[in-house]
Amino acid sequence: MASKAKATTKAKARMKAAPTKAKVTTKATATTKAKATTRAKTTTKVKATTKAQKAPPLPSAFRADGETHPYLRDFKAKWLSRLDFASTANLQSQLQCALMLLALGRDAEAEQVAEQLARNVDTMALGAEGWEATWRALQLAAWLKTARGDDARELLARAQQGPRVSAHRDREWLSAEAAGEIKDALERRRLAYLVEPLGGVLRWLNDPGARDKARGLLADALAATRSMMK
Repeated sequence: MASKAKATTKAKARMKAAPTKAKVTTKATATTKAKATTRAKTTTKVKATTKAQKAPPLPSAFRADGETHPYLRDFKAKWLSRLDFASTANLQSQLQCALMLLALGRDAEAEQVAEQLARNVDTMALGAEGWEATWRALQLAAWLKTARGDDARELLARAQQGPRVSAHRDREWLSAEAAGEIKDALERRRLAYLVEPLGGVLRWLNDPGARDKARGLLADALAATRSMMK
């Protein structure tokens, strides 16, 4: 009987201790989870900070702060707050920025934007539209180098490495249609429409045989660009 009583007492003691042990285990588990969550958050924060620190600063020609022209400042703030050289839309925005800078007579900045685009883009991974924006940037940078007497052969050679673009913008287009496309964009008040004919004209600026004609059309296109930037 004494043995049976002792067994009963031990069983009751275990039953009383069980909730306490469960509470301790639950508390320990919760503490462990909390610590793990804290560590995960800290790690994520450190990684994000490191990534932010490694991000290159936006080149001055792309920055909205400090931009004196209201239209261009708004354009930069909306479309160029970050640069994405794998995005066709972002490449097109960069090209348009370069052309607007050119229209304002800010050739050095236009060249900086065009060369930044051409230097950082992965031409092997681009689709047709992305390559066309890159091709035009190369043509623009080459023209600006040539205009000040520098050697632009490397840029022009790179422009020949990708797929052929703007095939219909041949010499006949330059003589018969380019002026009409520039005028149409101006009448529609659509600055983005000017990128097409301007891009075609850039190609002929780098051709000595068509350069004089292309210069006249470039002047018209840039005047139209300035008109629409008001």
